[in-house]
Amino acid sequence: MPKEAEQALPPELAVDVLAALAETAESGPFGFVVSRPGNPPELIWVPGIARLLGYEPEEFRKIPYSDHFDQEGRDQLEARRREIKEGNFERRFDIYALKRDRTRLPLEVLGKRVDIGGRPCTVSVLYDLSGQKQAMDALAASEARFRTLVESAPDGVLIVRDTTIVYLNATAARLFGFEDARHGIGTNLMDAIHPGDTARARARLDELFRTRQPFDEPAEYRTRDTAGRETTIEVSSIPIDFEGAPATLGFARDITERKAIQEKLVQADRLAAVGTLAAGMAHEINNPLAYVILGLQFLERELPKIGGDAVRLHEAAARLREVRGGAERVATIVRDLKTFARADEVARGAVDLRGVMEAAVRISDNEVRHRARLTRHYHDAPAVDANAARLEQVFLNLLLNAAHAVSENDPAASEIRVSVRSLGGGRVVAEVSDNGPGIAADVLRHVFDPFFTTKPIGVGTGLGLPICRSIVESFGGSIELDSTPGLGTTARVVLPAFADETGTTVSTIPPRVPSNPPERKMRVLVVDDEPLVGAMLRRMLVQRHAVEVAASAEEALRLLDDGVFDAIVCDVMMPEMTGMDLYATLRKRDPSLASRMVFMTGGAFLPRVAEFLSTLENPTLEKPFDLEMLTFALRQVVAAEEPDERPTPA
Repeated sequence: MPKEAEQALPPELAVDVLAALAETAESGPFGFVVSRPGNPPELIWVPGIARLLGYEPEEFRKIPYSDHFDQEGRDQLEARRREIKEGNFERRFDIYALKRDRTRLPLEVLGKRVDIGGRPCTVSVLYDLSGQKQAMDALAASEARFRTLVESAPDGVLIVRDTTIVYLNATAARLFGFEDARHGIGTNLMDAIHPGDTARARARLDELFRTRQPFDEPAEYRTRDTAGRETTIEVSSIPIDFEGAPATLGFARDITERKAIQEKLVQADRLAAVGTLAAGMAHEINNPLAYVILGLQFLERELPKIGGDAVRLHEAAARLREVRGGAERVATIVRDLKTFARADEVARGAVDLRGVMEAAVRISDNEVRHRARLTRHYHDAPAVDANAARLEQVFLNLLLNAAHAVSENDPAASEIRVSVRSLGGGRVVAEVSDNGPGIAADVLRHVFDPFFTTKPIGVGTGLGLPICRSIVESFGGSIELDSTPGLGTTARVVLPAFADETGTTVSTIPPRVPSNPPERKMRVLVVDDEPLVGAMLRRMLVQRHAVEVAASAEEALRLLDDGVFDAIVCDVMMPEMTGMDLYATLRKRDPSLASRMVFMTGGAFLPRVAEFLSTLENPTLEKPFDLEMLTFALRQVVAAEEPDERPTPA
């Protein structure tokens, strides 16, 4: 006993204190053992131990102390005796004792070597650990069950600190392209995400770490699984503390098939919109075609009579300008429809929201102008991070909804208002408003439900607004409808501004302005399987350049064997040997000539054509194009050459 305790405890109270300790031991989860060294040791004082092991005190004393332990316990006690003898007594250890029913009781032993009455003794306190052990076993079993659930979960589960993966289950390992979970731990999550999505993923993680607040909506990213297949995953993330430090817990789900279904629904909605617009588009195209045909008939009749008549010549020139204007109007309509209907255009980039809105306005013009007057309110705004074709589908749908909402009986009193402006904070908002009857509150809360529609059967599918929301949210934006019965409805689309690699917001979309070297006489090979196109291109170029025309890629190769050309203007799609095949052949024979090819396309891109053109730096002209555009493209492909580097035709 410490000297302080000896001095504080009067001798006459020592017996009472020992009795109190013994009484306490008989009711608590612990007991005392005071023993003298020996083999077996001499037990001097053992209050509480008999009760812990299930014996009556007298019964316990009759049983040798070593019989209260199995062989493992006896070996453990013998090791402790040796330590005591060598002076290396370990103050704390755990041991199992045998209860009266021969079940094992876990005990924690705290001991100290002391002198009692001038003789060495060991004083030990034994704590019953069975409750703690049961709790630990239950916790271990719970952890095992939880780990089994997590490891076998159909969704991916991962924990990320900064951008380093510190845990992931088997499903997450597969989704992120790891052979197994062990290969993923310690790697950078950004290395497993498609390069086109890493900036967005990093910004989202940074925001989560900064605010410690979960996002309302999951994010979509592209990865490659263990088979090399590109997978689209949906990730929901929440901030957590993991092993004493902030981290992010993510749940990843493979939505590749769901995205494929959504793509089909999007395309179906496009076709429905085209069907709605079909009559109006025919009207829009037939109007300019009417004066194109009439103008050409007039020129066919008048040109032989012109002679030197300046008045007739002036009138013919005016008709030519009208014909060209009509043809350009048709080309604009077709170009807008082509952009709208192109299903394979899903790439994201900087998009001018005003230009997209205006394209949707042009397509829907015939549907809108007969029902309402349209007003535009465009303000300076940064480009958004999205896809032009998809956004055009959104705004076309909103414009058609607005047109159908207003009264077609009074176009002068009906108004549809479109606007684009910056919201600040890296966001841009576009709105389509109408002054129609509005939407009742009980209907408004269902407008984004799939297949919900207030239109008659056969008129509305109920997919338009749900698809619009899916498209907008896939770009990290939001869409909502505000409506007041009797006053009208406003559809509001908010999108994130496009930021470059440095994180700087792009305020305007810079035009592509290639170098414009002085024009020189060139030898040009035109390759097109349409004889009229080849002949017209020759007439357009022959006044400034030496031009040869080939009706096939095979014929083009024969001409290339016989002569030297500065540039090749080639159609992409031709029977048998395509323009792509010709390019591949020239890449092997003359790479510098392959780099001077200008490709023409009617715009109906097959996936392999789109992929081919997207990998090239060569100019591409979409039909119809004019002489200025063709000349510009030819200047591009020879911009890097000095005029005297190649033979100039005589």
